[in-house]
Amino acid sequence: MAGIAGARKGAKLDFKDPSVVLPCLEERRGGGEMPIFLNADVLEGPGGPASRFEAGEFIAVCNRLCPQGILSIGWTTGHVEGGRYSGAMIDRMLKVCEQAEGPVTFPVRAYYMRDSWTEVKRLLERPEDTLTVWNSEVVEEGFRAWLKGEVDPGRVYYDLTEGDGSPIRL
Repeated sequence: MAGIAGARKGAKLDFKDPSVVLPCLEERRGGGEMPIFLNADVLEGPGGPASRFEAGEFIAVCNRLCPQGILSIGWTTGHVEGGRYSGAMIDRMLKVCEQAEGPVTFPVRAYYMRDSWTEVKRLLERPEDTLTVWNSEVVEEGFRAWLKGEVDPGRVYYDLTEGDGSPIRL
């Protein structure tokens, strides 16, 4: 952590195992003023397996040990033709986020975003919340144009890469 803090940049802690959240955040406590995103897939999403996390517990630990952090809570996903984020998935996420004491960014898989937009945009009801659009599949030019035209650039982070791993700049 000291190397990251010295670089004066933010960090994203991408938790994959619930057992490491507490020790990691306890180690980080008092770790400086850099922006920090606390990421975990806390709910089951389109094509995804059951989450390994208990959503409320993850949020409570983050609120307590890293109150200045930005929660980045999303869904487990897999590639499913015709899949989408359902209204029930969004409702459940909004309910879980009632516990959040600060801003939340919602990681949304690009592949599902356009077909789910009517539901996904409800995640932006609170003015401090944002989306983080990420991809595993190729991002088509049509989607890029739609994204630029549909989503307020002040309310979205992009974690998009080309097939060769280079970042996509929008």
